[in-house]
Amino acid sequence: MPSLFDRRRGFKPKNPRSARISQAQKTEPTSNIFSARIEKLSHDGRGVTHHDNGKVVFVEYALPGEVVKARITQSHDRFSEAVIKTVEHASEERQTPPCPYFGECGGCQLQHLSYQKQVKFKQQQVEELIHKNLKDIELPWQQPVAHERYQYGYRRRIRLAIAPRERSAGFRAHQSKAIIKIEQCNVAEKPISDLLKPLQSFLSDYPSIKYLGHIELLLDETNGDRVVALVRVTKPLTEAQHDAWLKFQQQHNLRVIIQDNPVDKPERFSELNDDNGQLPVFGYRVANDTLYYGPNEFIQINRHINARMLETVTNWLALEGHERILELFAGFGNFSAQLGRASHSVLAVEGAKAQVERGTANMKALGINNVQFQEADLSELSTAQRLLGEQFDVLVLDPPRAGAEEVCKQKIAADKILYVSCSPVSLARDLSLLLQQNFTIEKISILDMFAQTSHAETVVLLKKSGNKP
Repeated sequence: MPSLFDRRRGFKPKNPRSARISQAQKTEPTSNIFSARIEKLSHDGRGVTHHDNGKVVFVEYALPGEVVKARITQSHDRFSEAVIKTVEHASEERQTPPCPYFGECGGCQLQHLSYQKQVKFKQQQVEELIHKNLKDIELPWQQPVAHERYQYGYRRRIRLAIAPRERSAGFRAHQSKAIIKIEQCNVAEKPISDLLKPLQSFLSDYPSIKYLGHIELLLDETNGDRVVALVRVTKPLTEAQHDAWLKFQQQHNLRVIIQDNPVDKPERFSELNDDNGQLPVFGYRVANDTLYYGPNEFIQINRHINARMLETVTNWLALEGHERILELFAGFGNFSAQLGRASHSVLAVEGAKAQVERGTANMKALGINNVQFQEADLSELSTAQRLLGEQFDVLVLDPPRAGAEEVCKQKIAADKILYVSCSPVSLARDLSLLLQQNFTIEKISILDMFAQTSHAETVVLLKKSGNKP
């Protein structure tokens, strides 16, 4: 099969099952070229094989079972990295990436792999990492929280870097700091993707583009879906720049907010034509509720899978209304409202003061009185000991990538733990700690929040199995 992708020259599709593949330079040494069968995928979605010398080689965009001719691009002590020259025998799971930027843009890693196999790959990656810590455990896998319908058009928030010389915006290139100009994004929600082409046209004539830091596009879901542009500037807007953004806002029914950092003053967010001095907030739909969050606050990017995750959590916990729940890493209330309605009470703990205030306001607006938000640093031993020393029936954990190690080291009195993880590595470590406390894994499932990428999220239900003999 001829090479189809050269990052320097562009993409010329010739076969519907071909991915973008890097082409070697004409002067490359033949010792760097080898043929091999791909054994599996690495945690970041690259094909794994072995060179004749036994060294592991990671091959970009290669799939398990394929026979490829590849070129080594970097050689390290314990492994080498390579790109495909030709695919001599393609996998049945190889497909044509629909995105014209795939292979150049660093956002997606798996568009050349069928969706069903993407989900299976993520489950295998999580299982392998858990079994490194818990070798003999049999994991009770449930149906993945995933849907082929939402494999594209799911991101309700994206961040664009600015390329001043090119007078454009885009995403970072694959394994590079270069910025790829994009006029569409297949994984972004449609209103966001549709704005990209007119945004590029706008930036091409924007006065003094060098003072733009980045642009974040998100959906305000307060009343329908309205795109918000958070524009980071490194210098206050001139009148010409202000007028340009105002015209662009009116043309596309946007809400433009300017973010800057005045010298010796706190970060500031200003509405273009209606600045009341207050921090702007955006609507965030969760089931039948609307929560609100501010700039720089974490949200679940994929609203479709987030809704299914909440259904899964509710079904797995099977709350009867009398439970006292401790919710750690609560954010501004993604789980809190549903947990509160189904239980006696919820103590929602979060480390960021702004999100504690936001969560409190969200519960008040929804008329939920049995959810109390509290600010606390959950990485501190004393905090974890104090919180877990109280009597709760259910512990809900939704930590950042670092996980909840300090929490999981403490004696936990709750009978059930619901753990939502965005890092298989920290999940494997924390599960090992929890199983030492005589918890057992009752259910586990993949959450495919980030389709077309190698990123895997997981939800796990643990129950206390009784006292050890």
